[in-house]
Amino acid sequence: MSSHLTALSRLLLLGQFENRGLISNSTSATTPPARVYISSLITSGNITAGQFFLLNPDLDPYCGNIQADTDYCVRGFIEPLRGFDGLCGPPNKNATCRGTRLQCCNANTFTCGGSLEDCADGTCYEGACAGDKVFTTNGDCDRDHGYKMCAGVWGDCCNDAGRCGSGPSFCAYANDAISGPVTTTSQNSLTPTTELSTQASTTASANPSVS
Repeated sequence: MSSHLTALSRLLLLGQFENRGLISNSTSATTPPARVYISSLITSGNITAGQFFLLNPDLDPYCGNIQADTDYCVRGFIEPLRGFDGLCGPPNKNATCRGTRLQCCNANTFTCGGSLEDCADGTCYEGACAGDKVFTTNGDCDRDHGYKMCAGVWGDCCNDAGRCGSGPSFCAYANDAISGPVTTTSQNSLTPTTELSTQASTTASANPSVS
C-alpha cells in the first residue's frame, strides 16, 4: 500500500474528497522543490506544519519521501484511541471515553463512567466534561500547575501553596487568581477596621490639638 493511502486510512475526512479535503501533487517542469511545495499546501489549507504532518503521518518531516502525482491530506483528524474496554486516561495509553457508551473518565479509577460523580468537575479526567486541563483532579492548583482550578471534592479555593481546600478559614487567605471571594493579603498584615478606628480615636483624645 502506498504511503498516502496508509496515511488516509488513519483519517476520518471531513466532507467529500473534492478540493475541500485533498490537494493533488502534479509534477511538471516548473514544480517547486519539495519543501516549497509542502509550504504551499500548508498555506492553501490554512493549517500549520505540525497539523499537516499529523494528518500525513507517513511523510518524512524533511520532505524526503514526497511522491509525484500523490494526494496529501490538509483536512481531517486522527481517530483517537477510544476506551471501548472501559479503561481510559494516562494508565491506559490516554484512551478517551468520549464517543463510548460511558463518556466520563473517572480520575480515581481511570475507568469510563456515566454517573454524576464520574462527570463532576474535580473527578472527571476527560471526556464529556471540562476535564483535568481546567479543573484539578489531584488537588494541585495555581500557576505552578497549569492554572488549574479547584472544584468538587477538592474544595472551592486555591491557597498560596498551590493546594485546594474549602471552608471560611481556608478560603479567606486563598489565592484570588484562582478562586472566588478570597484575598492574597497575609493573615499577619490584616488589621480589622474597628481596631484602626479605636486606635485613631484614642490617639486623638490623648493628643488634643493646640490652638
